[in-house]
This record gives sequence, structure tokens and C-alpha cells, in this order.
Amino acid sequence: MKRLWRNSLVFKFFLSYLAVVTLFFTIFYFYSSSIIEDSYMSLLEGGQATSSLRAVLFLGLLGVFGGGLLLAYGFSRRLNRRIDRLAEFSRQIAQGSFPQNFFGESAQDEISLLERQLNDMSAKIRDNVQQIVAEKEKANSILRCMVEGVLVLDPKGRVLIINEQAEKMFHVPRQQEIQGVSILELSRHPEMRKTINEVLAFDFSIDRYSKEVELHEGRWFRVNAVSLRNGQSGAGGSILVFHDITEIRQFETLRSDLVANVSHEIRTPLTAIRGYVETLLQNPPRDPADTQYFLKIIEKHSERLSRLTEDLLTLSDLESGKVQLDLQPLDSARVIHSALEMFWDQANKKQIKLEQIIEPRLPPVIGDFDRLQQLFINLIDNAVKYTPSKGTVTIQARKAAAKDSATAIEISVADTGAGIPEKDIPRLTERFYRVDKARSRDLGGTGLGLAIVKHIAQAHQAELRIESVLQKGTTIRVLLPVRESDSTDKAILFLCTGNSCRSQMAEGFARHLATNGRRIYSAGTNPKAIHPLAVRVMKEVGIDISDQYSKGLKAVPIDQIGLLITLCGDAAETCSTLASKIERTHWPLIDPANAQGDEEKILQAFRTVRDDICSRVQELLATTLPDQTPIQTRL
Repeated sequence: MKRLWRNSLVFKFFLSYLAVVTLFFTIFYFYSSSIIEDSYMSLLEGGQATSSLRAVLFLGLLGVFGGGLLLAYGFSRRLNRRIDRLAEFSRQIAQGSFPQNFFGESAQDEISLLERQLNDMSAKIRDNVQQIVAEKEKANSILRCMVEGVLVLDPKGRVLIINEQAEKMFHVPRQQEIQGVSILELSRHPEMRKTINEVLAFDFSIDRYSKEVELHEGRWFRVNAVSLRNGQSGAGGSILVFHDITEIRQFETLRSDLVANVSHEIRTPLTAIRGYVETLLQNPPRDPADTQYFLKIIEKHSERLSRLTEDLLTLSDLESGKVQLDLQPLDSARVIHSALEMFWDQANKKQIKLEQIIEPRLPPVIGDFDRLQQLFINLIDNAVKYTPSKGTVTIQARKAAAKDSATAIEISVADTGAGIPEKDIPRLTERFYRVDKARSRDLGGTGLGLAIVKHIAQAHQAELRIESVLQKGTTIRVLLPVRESDSTDKAILFLCTGNSCRSQMAEGFARHLATNGRRIYSAGTNPKAIHPLAVRVMKEVGIDISDQYSKGLKAVPIDQIGLLITLCGDAAETCSTLASKIERTHWPLIDPANAQGDEEKILQAFRTVRDDICSRVQELLATTLPDQTPIQTRL
């Protein structure tokens, strides 16, 4: 019973019931009082007692009734407030707001139990919604990052989801809202409309839809589609994924073209070799001269077949990235000279003039010597082959600006041949492409030379430019990157053999002229005391080198050297401790200490070497330190 009375709702209903009972007895009293009064009037003497009793009873019942009403009203107001809070809670849930601990702590009754359960429900719904939002963001991020186009359609072909790649495919403006729009309204391409209709009508219970289509501008796509399941109601649309296979198609075309070209190129010399071998075996000529002629033809085609195989292997290695370049600072003049050596005899036989114009004191280029040599051998070989007798082939090296305005060394090979039609120039670097196929084969070309040139240039991050004018000639320019001036924070080493008077004078000028704290070292392979005449001629121009000391390589931090300047021919060769990839420059200076004659003549020799060193150091610092502030030296 105690538990029953603790329940406020039961207590409220009891009070309401009591109020009703009180009301009932009050009404009953009013109706029955007249009957009682008539029945007992004769028995009672004095109506004053009955009237007093009736008044007391009426007032008591009225008080009980009024108190019951007040209590019922108070409890109903409290109950209404809690119901209003439940209604507010429902409105917030409907608006997407999930309040936390909305009802707080309350009495232990039925409504409090409901409030606690609603608080728990709100927390669980909030967690579920946050998880759904996170999963949606994750899915959207995946769709944005996909290189494939993704399109989700409802059963009527209306767009549900589309990612950025698919928007680009259908040329949809970024600001346009297309959700719910029919996909057939977005694409007017007949092949695309046909594909969409096929997907919408496809029976996915049998298989998955897959098709390759050419949509627009030569772009090929593989379209894969699956059914979008919508719970137990079955199919709810379709998911289409568009894979761009244009490059795969192009590679397949290139592969088939390569196989066809290689087969054709190989078949020609093999057919010739086989024909002459069969002739020699079945009908050997009686004249040894004819036999020799046949053998020379066989040798010629064998060499062509060998060159073709070698070029194919080289091109394959370059395209696959298997070739590891040994990049180091190179003297462009040295590369050109090594390539030209192979063509002097050939040019003389054709009466072709070979010219080389090399700008003096060019900065070193960064490259692989063997590969760059191969590049220029191919270019010079083509120029000599296609230049008529008494023509000219010119190789020129000079400073130039690349596309990014960076400094580069431009090495050009120009001929005075027949030239190339403008329409053929973009295709010159394709494999087996020839402007004049018959003439190229007669000259022994494989059709791979310029393709190899292109890939070697790309591997060196070089720029290739081809210019040609019919009946005037062709010029091919290669712009090679110059060594970056990262050597500004590297030290300079002046090195010479024997005593180090030349390197000491160079160090003195460099220290005097370099205003940015550049580290300067000098060394000799056989260090001795500094020559007194070197100290004297340097003092004449205001530079004191008497505090410098003649030192060997062991006193130099070799690992910090970024630029080596040799002042005599055999300086670097005599020092095996020097790293092979250190940037090197050679200044061929005579040793003034070996000058003959009286003191004045020897002194003049020192002055001549001093002045030469000064001009070279100034030019060196102007090249490697473009922001160097010039300092005048008294000469």
C-alpha cells in the first residue's frame, strides 16, 4: 500500500475521486434536507438547531470540495508543464536538433521514466546521425578523389549522385544543381544516350553490364554498371562507373604500329640477305667478283639489321626508364668534339664542310657524357647524310634562355639540305617516321635516330627544337640545363702542380674580390714556400698574400669543394683523392717560376700571369655569383 501511495499519479486520481464524492454528497444533502426537515419537524422543537446543523455540514462539505479542487488544479498544472516539455522535445527532434539531458533530474514517477528513456533515445539518434554524416563525407571524399566518373541513377534515369569527373565528362557547370535531372537531358551524345538506355533496361540479375564506347573528342571509356539495391524492395536504380581507357587504346595502337613497323623494317634486310644467300648456295657465281658483290650486299643488310636491333634496345631502355644517367658537370665543347671526330672522314668524302662555333667560357652543363655524345652523333649523322655534296653542317654552342627563362646552353646542328615540310616536323621524333622512306633506307637509316634523341633530351630535362625551311636546310637545337649555382655555398679550390704560386695568386684575388664570404682554397701537389716574386707582384695591386701559406691537398676539406680550378694540365690527374663529380674548370697558365732571363724578365712573367689570373677570377665570380658587387683592383 505504501508503494501505491508514493505514486503521485495514483494520489492525484484519488484526490479527484474524493472531490467528486464530496460533490455528490453535497448535492445529495441539498435534495434530502427538505425531506428530513418535513419528516422530523413535528418531532423537533425549535428549528434553530436544525438550521445550525445544516449550515455546519454544508460549509464542511464545501471546504472539502474546494480543497480537492485546488489540489487537483495544482497537480494538473504541473502535469501540463511536463507534457509541454515533452512536446518541445519532440519538436527539436523533428528539426534535427538532438538535445542532451533535456529533462534533467526529476521525481521517480512514470513520466520521469519516459523522460529518461527519451534522453537516451536522443543520444543514440545523435550518435547514429553523426556516424551517418561521417560515412557520407567519407563517401563524398572517395568520389571526389576517384579518377573514374561515377554516376548513380534512379530507375527512371534521374541523377542521384554524380562526382566531379563525371561532371567534366558531361560538361556540367559546377554551379548547376543536377540532382533529380534526367541524365538524358545532360548528354546529347547519341552513343552516351544509347548506353544509358541500355543500362536502364539491363537485367542485372543475369550479369554485370560492361561496354567500351567512344564518347567525344576521340575519348574512349569503359562503362561498368551494377544494380543499386534498395533494401527488400529490390532494384532502386543503377551505379555507372566510367573508366577512361583512351591512353590504353593509344598504347595498343602504338604497340600494333610498332610491331608492324618492326616487322616491315626487319623483313626488308632479312629478305635481301636470304635472297643472296640462296643465290650463293644454289647458283654460285663463277666470277669471284660477283661473289664479293653479293657478300658486300649481305654485309650491308646485316649491319643495317644490327643497327636496327641496337637502336630498338636503346629506345626501349630509354622509354622504360632503365637507363641510369651518370649526371655530372660537362664541358659542352668536349661533348661536341667527341661526336664530331666520327664524321670528319665521311664529310670529306662527300665534300661537306663541318663547322663548329663554340662560345668561349661556357658554363658546364649537367648530363651523362655517353648519352649526350650519342644524342649529338645521331644529329650530326642525319645532317651529314641529308646534306648534298659541297654543303655545310654547322655545330654551334652558345648561352640561351629556356622556356622557363632559366639559363641554358643551346647546342644546334644545322645543315644545308633539302629541308623538311612543315607538316612533317611534329612527327619527326616518332619511331620509324620518315619524310622520304626510300631515300632514308638507301642511306642506311633505321627511322629511330630522332626518337632516341627526343628521349635522351627528355631524360636530361632538355628542350628540343626543330626548325626547317624547304630547299634551305634544317636546324635542330638542344637546350641543356646549366649547373645550378648551388656552388655559391661550396668552396673553390685552385690547384696546380709543383709550387703553388699560381694558385696562391688566384686565391688572393678571389678572397679580395668575393664580398659574400665565399670560401676559397689553394693548393699545390708539391707545396713549398710562396715565391717571393708572387708576393711582390700581388702587393703591386694592393693584395698581400704573404700571410697565406703553401699547402697540399691534405690541408683542404675536399668534401666541401664545389668547384675545382686547375691551373696546369696535369694537376687533377695527379690527385686521386678528388671526387670525380666535382665541377671542374681548367685555366692553362704558364708557371712564371720557370721563366728564363734576368730578374726583370722573370718579374714581367709573374705580372703577365697575375693579370691573366685577375681577369679570369673576375669572370668566374661574375658567372657563379651573379649578385657579386664588382670591386676594382689596381692593375
